[in-house]
Amino acid sequence: MANARTHKVCSLCFVDKPISDFSPHSSQAGVRSACKPCSVKVVQNYKTRNPMYELGYRLKKKFDMSLDEYFDRLEKQGGKCAICRVRFSDAKRRRLCVDHDHSTGWIRGLLCFNCNTVLGKVQDDKDTLADMITYLENHDKEYITSGK
Repeated sequence: MANARTHKVCSLCFVDKPISDFSPHSSQAGVRSACKPCSVKVVQNYKTRNPMYELGYRLKKKFDMSLDEYFDRLEKQGGKCAICRVRFSDAKRRRLCVDHDHSTGWIRGLLCFNCNTVLGKVQDDKDTLADMITYLENHDKEYITSGK
């Protein structure tokens, strides 16, 4: 029989494994009852059966926002990106991004990946965005030749 201090039987796969195959218990002394591979399978199975779990977890952790608040905001925006108006169902990603002011943390709206990325790349600088618009207006009629 294996030494109780070095081995444990997983509560899910019932295999006697080394203690190193178990994660530490977060609220008690010792290790969890299920081994690491079985624990990963349980979490993956849960996420598969509950697709909004990950979104809800991230919203709460990063923005202190609930899923209900996210979907209320999405409904107020007509299910569209607040900037380019692409529909939620047409977004290349499965959800719209939560746009927030990095200096205050205030949530401004829900944006598609592209619009959110543009704001992030210019660091929300209005002058840079205005310069981009000016650039497009002044250079949209030029035709670049191949140099031949």
